[in-house]
This record gives sequence, C-alpha cells and structure tokens, in this order.
Amino acid sequence: VFGNNHGTIMSMGGVSSANFAMIALLLMLNGSMFAFYNLASYGVLKRTELVTHSVLNVFRRVFIIAFTSVYFHVQLTVYSIVGVGLATIGVLLFSTSRKAAKGAAKE
Repeated sequence: VFGNNHGTIMSMGGVSSANFAMIALLLMLNGSMFAFYNLASYGVLKRTELVTHSVLNVFRRVFIIAFTSVYFHVQLTVYSIVGVGLATIGVLLFSTSRKAAKGAAKE
C-alpha cells in the first residue's frame, strides 16, 4: 500500500476497503490528537510566560526525538545526539536561571 516498487506513496488500486477505513480512522485520530495538542498548548500558554512556553516546546521536541528513536529502534547520529544534548542543557540552564531569578527577587 505505502511505498510500492513504482516509487509512489500510495496506490489506490491495492487498497482494500478495510485498509481504507483504517487509514481514514488513523487520519481522524491524528487530526484529533493535533487539535488536543493545540488546545493543551494554548492552556499552558495562558498560564505561563511566552519564554517558558517556548522552552517547554523545545523539551517536547527532545522528548519526541528520544521516544521515537527508542520505539522505532532508530539509532541517532552523532549530530542528533549533540542536538538533543544541547537542547536538554538549554532547558536545564533556563530552569536554574529562572529559579535563581526568583530567589533574587525574594531577597
């Protein structure tokens, strides 16, 4: 169905009605999950500052990269590992600087 010998992504001639129903269901599930993600993101944005939301979004991407590499058994390249490490260090530095700024504001 996906990726046949002719280089096409999908061949409708080989898709049964059961496969088509499954694809339609997965597309609807994907759309629903994306809508839920946008609603959750908006809810977080209402309760946090813009910079905090951006940092959380970076951490979300790091989590997705790590999770999918484990789940799909994909080995990360050196550049990917360095990128994930830099993003994680950035999130940790932001968190510690945020705590330090709040501590200094209390004094």
